[in-house]
Amino acid sequence: LTQNEAQPNGAARFNGTTQTLSIPSNRFKVTQEVTLECRFKAESFAERTGLVTKTEGSGYGIFITDGRPQFSIFIGGEYLNALSDTPLLNVDTWHEIAGVYDGTEARLYLDGKLVASASHQGELKDNQLPLIIGGDVNGQGEADSHFAGLIDWVRLTPTALYTGPEMTHASENMEAMIDLPLDENIGPWHPDTSPSKSHAISTGGVIIETIK
Repeated sequence: LTQNEAQPNGAARFNGTTQTLSIPSNRFKVTQEVTLECRFKAESFAERTGLVTKTEGSGYGIFITDGRPQFSIFIGGEYLNALSDTPLLNVDTWHEIAGVYDGTEARLYLDGKLVASASHQGELKDNQLPLIIGGDVNGQGEADSHFAGLIDWVRLTPTALYTGPEMTHASENMEAMIDLPLDENIGPWHPDTSPSKSHAISTGGVIIETIK
């Protein structure tokens, strides 16, 4: 798969019930540090809403349940949750969100600002489930807790990129292991521009819309 560099900026549309993207876990691996981030615009917020996740008794992910952003990662035998105390997200509004774990602390950034953090040391327990974009994942590797709206891009980097009260880079020139611009699709495939070529696979016919 190759991406058309002349392709206009796009975003993936999710209907909140059947449409997701998934990336098989054998295409990428996080060992301890991680940064998971994306840009999105929600149509609504459900009682439980996954945004980009691989959380099922292990793993990590970003949730936006009831408009409260949350980054969860399974560390030392339990979930470490950087969770906003109050709803911070608005419908029909573009937000950039990032979850970071640096080996001791989980941090959640929204629109460039630190909004929640939690500390715990231990081993990161990952899983063989796919990374689901536009929902959460169950034990069978299928999606639930679907997201309704647009996702502009998704990136996963195997280090803690941001530190401090604002999204100041802690590491320079660290290459993402997943970099989905979500500007085009080739049939069910949505190209990953990172060296891992972890192309996302559509379920339910995810379409790309041109955005400004």
